[in-house]
Amino acid sequence: MSISTTDLADSGVLGTAFNPSLLESEALREVRPALTSRSFIRFLKGGATNVAALNKYGDTGEAAVTTDGLDFANATLSDTSATVTATIQGQTVAATDFLVAISAHEILGDISDMARDACLETFEDDVAALMNDGTNDTVAAGPLTPSDFLAAVSALEQVDMPGPYHGYIHPQQAGELRNVFVTSGASYYTNDKTKDLVKPFEDQGYFGSVFNVPVWVTSCVDSASSQLEGAVFVAQRGIGAYIVRDTRVAMERDESISGGATEFSASIFFGVGVLDAAAIQGLFSAD
Repeated sequence: MSISTTDLADSGVLGTAFNPSLLESEALREVRPALTSRSFIRFLKGGATNVAALNKYGDTGEAAVTTDGLDFANATLSDTSATVTATIQGQTVAATDFLVAISAHEILGDISDMARDACLETFEDDVAALMNDGTNDTVAAGPLTPSDFLAAVSALEQVDMPGPYHGYIHPQQAGELRNVFVTSGASYYTNDKTKDLVKPFEDQGYFGSVFNVPVWVTSCVDSASSQLEGAVFVAQRGIGAYIVRDTRVAMERDESISGGATEFSASIFFGVGVLDAAAIQGLFSAD
C-alpha cells in the first residue's frame, strides 16, 4: 500500500493578504499531466488474489505436406502466462478550516477532485513506465520525425503484429512532429491532411491520428539517458491492467491539525503490466 498526504494549510500563498484570484490560481488549480485513454489496455479478470493472469499460447508453425495424406506434422502446444499484480495506492489532501473559511467559493469539491486526480495520475505514470519494456526500440537520431514514427510501425509489421496500433508519446515529441507537419513541403503535409495535428491538444491527452494511428500524449512519459521513451504498440495486446477497485474518495475530520481540517482520501486498487513485449515498439528521441 502506498498512501501519501498533502496539506493545504494557511501557509505559502495563503499566508499573504487575502486575494481570491491568488487562492484560485495557486492553491486550487493544480497542474497535472494530460491523462490518456484506457481503450488500448486489455483489462484482466481477477480471482481470489491480487494477481491476474493471461494465458498465452505458442506458435505451432505452418502445416506440412504429407505423402499419403495421413501423416501430419505433430506440434505440441506450448503455453505461458503474463501476470499483473494489483496494489493499493492513494492520496490524502487536508484543507484547514482557515483555508475553507477565507476561500472565495466552496472549495471542498475542488479538493476532493485533487485527491481523485492523484490516483488517475499514478495510473498514468504506471502505464507510461511500460513504454520502454518492449522487445525492440526505434531510436531517433535527434528530434522525433514522422519517418521515425513510421519506422516503429514498420517494425511491428515486420514481426507480424496485427493492429490496431496506438502511439503514446511525450508532449515534446508531439511538438517535434508538429514542427515537421507545418514546415514540410511533401505532398502529404500540404494536402490539408494534418491540419488538426497542429492544434494544441490542451489537457485532453489525444494528439490525433498520425498515418491512421491514434496517438496519445502525456508528460508522464519517462525520460532516461537523455531520451524520451514513448512507444507504438498493439492495442489490447501489449499492455494489460487489473483493477480490483477503481478510484474511491472518502472524507473525514482531523482535529489534530491546528484549527482543524477536512481530509479527503482517494485510493485505487490496481496494477498494470506488459502482456506481450513483442507488441510494444519503443519510440525514443532526444530529450
